[in-house]
Amino acid sequence: VAPPSLIHWEIFDVYTGKGIAEQQKSVAISLILQEPSRTLEDTEITRIVGELVASLQDKTGATLR
Repeated sequence: VAPPSLIHWEIFDVYTGKGIAEQQKSVAISLILQEPSRTLEDTEITRIVGELVASLQDKTGATLR
């Protein structure tokens, strides 16, 4: 489940080749986080991104490069 402050995400690059294991691919994702009534603080952003990475690791086996 995406956090409420994640208003948009997009895959903007997929790479396979040198430096990436044969059965894997490198996927770059853009995130837009926004709270309509205030500015997000760095600690909140770090926590949200960490939770999203952990979820991707759990659900797909993804790793952060």
